[in-house]
Amino acid sequence: MERPKTDFDKSRWEEIYQKYSRRPGVTAALAEYAAYPYNNTAFSGLWQELTRLYRKSPLQVSSPSEFWSPALVKAVASLTDGDYAAEFPELLTMRMEGQFSSSPYRRSYRSGDFGYSASECLAMIARLIRLFYYKQNTYELLFCDHDYVYGYEDLLALALRRNHPEITAAVKEAIYGENAQALLSRTIIEAIIISGNDSLIEDLLKLLTAARLQEGLRQQILESADKGSIQTLIRILKLSLSEDLFRYSSAIRALDTWTGLAYSNDRPAIARKCAALALEVLTDKRKRSEYLDSDDHLEAYFALWGEGCHEIAVCDHLIVKLLEDPRHSRQVLGWFFIRRSDSDRFAMYQASKRL
Repeated sequence: MERPKTDFDKSRWEEIYQKYSRRPGVTAALAEYAAYPYNNTAFSGLWQELTRLYRKSPLQVSSPSEFWSPALVKAVASLTDGDYAAEFPELLTMRMEGQFSSSPYRRSYRSGDFGYSASECLAMIARLIRLFYYKQNTYELLFCDHDYVYGYEDLLALALRRNHPEITAAVKEAIYGENAQALLSRTIIEAIIISGNDSLIEDLLKLLTAARLQEGLRQQILESADKGSIQTLIRILKLSLSEDLFRYSSAIRALDTWTGLAYSNDRPAIARKCAALALEVLTDKRKRSEYLDSDDHLEAYFALWGEGCHEIAVCDHLIVKLLEDPRHSRQVLGWFFIRRSDSDRFAMYQASKRL
């Protein structure tokens, strides 16, 4: 089914961009970054403006409320409107429930410390500013070709979290394919998982076990499993083990995405073993403590991974324990974990303590 094209109001955006981009301060820097989200200079300019605003790096901002300062509120409202800007505190809080990185090398790590999510939250804000200038609203975008409408998954997730009746019904129809006008895209799948909407996640789990489910769709669901809360990841991991989904290459690739162990081409038996370890450490704190001291490096790695999935900051003293271990193999394991954290903040902090 061919979907209608989206309609971006370019002239309206250009008018706002020209109005604010030449002024000094946060609003201009934010407009520049929203206009050129892949430009490192634009990002650096915004980062510097926020550093002046907070009098410290955004990496050192500890909470969403501190980050969402009056100056940033004013900037977003100027580039969109007050009602739209009012949605951002909940969007920021929702974003922090998932892993703090969205790069191709992301892992499933989370933190209650906002600093770890600062870069991604800035990127989300820029995407949402651009999204404001589409002529279709959140409901109408469901039926359009929204695959490259960046930021839509966050706004859609917020509507699903609030159980918006029309939007929730349309998404449910997309899952089951019954008289569906909206296609179940990766964007919709991510929105469901980010939202934490229990009913829709249950529908997604039922779809995962469908005998004729396409491998590509299975991969999209599983690779998105850690974008929401830790509870959602545990539910999907439990189902994957109970239904023996790790006999499929898509499930093995998803496990690699979550853990960073590069087992994409390995046998299902190895994937099952790793998935079982992952479930243990996610659900049992005692196992995380036990496995950290294990001579089996795989168990020790998963102990760190499990802690990081709950709160990466907890890994600080655990990493120190590994790096100060006289056994070279334990030190290597510690640095391997740091390298795979996909967090410059975490890596620099650990490296600075060794200098």
